[in-house]
Amino acid sequence: MGLSEWVAESVERYRRESPTYATKRTYQELLKGVLRRVPNASGTPIWDRDWDVLLVLDACRYDAFHQRYADAGWYAGLDAVLSVGSASPEWMDNTFSAEYEDELARTSYITGNPYSADHVDPDRLGHLDEVWRRSWDSDTGTIRPEPLTASAVEHYREDCPDRMIVHYMQPHWPYVTDPVMYGFDPTNITGETSTENPFDKQNRGELSREEHFDRYLDNLEFIVDHVRETLLRAIDAESAVLTADHGTLFGEYGLYKHPANMPMRGIRRVPWVTTTAEDDGRYDPEPDLVSAESVDAERDQQLRDLGYVE
Repeated sequence: MGLSEWVAESVERYRRESPTYATKRTYQELLKGVLRRVPNASGTPIWDRDWDVLLVLDACRYDAFHQRYADAGWYAGLDAVLSVGSASPEWMDNTFSAEYEDELARTSYITGNPYSADHVDPDRLGHLDEVWRRSWDSDTGTIRPEPLTASAVEHYREDCPDRMIVHYMQPHWPYVTDPVMYGFDPTNITGETSTENPFDKQNRGELSREEHFDRYLDNLEFIVDHVRETLLRAIDAESAVLTADHGTLFGEYGLYKHPANMPMRGIRRVPWVTTTAEDDGRYDPEPDLVSAESVDAERDQQLRDLGYVE
């Protein structure tokens, strides 16, 4: 954002918001601009590590995972790694670039993140399945994990890719464990109205950080339970890893969510959880989850539901 754009947005913000909140938001945008000029560590590409199946939990912070699962006994190791991006588009640009052409040709990417439309070249991948195009859940304003798991399991069993990435949208907001109370209103989905999100509520002082972070942790537990109870018991993989594309901010440095090109640890430090997967023969993908043909929402609305578009 250039200076003229910042000034124009600031003026418009003072027209829409209270002077106190407008001043706060103007400062936050200025701070983001300054931080984007700070030299940024490049991070660790996923291709530099060993894995057969990579399960990306969108916006999962390392400290949040550690808080909930530090003493869990179901994984072999838990490390912190620096992501190659602080937002999904940045992570995709740095992960699916031409630099990794050989690795990409042997990799399948099953994704629920709508940013793949603009930031992933399907011709570079061995297989791309943008499940978000057909299985968006308008009742929660996101894509639930079930259709992603069903599509991934069917593809893995039938096509046996060398490597597979499954990109889940949880624990990213909206929180499917309690979507309405924490900002998402399914009765208010229009192209003209933005969905209020809990980060804005926290920013205005209407929601405490503690309460908000607890709901985020609930959403993290929801997706981890799903992965452990379904996908990791439905395929065979010697090396299965849970990680994230980026973290998210809950007011650290006065900032929220996950703006691109940020250097802070809360937004770049993500978990690297090593485990295995073993098919116990009890999971069969539901055909309706794999082959749905309709899209519940336009892509702009999907990004709005996720809080990316105001």
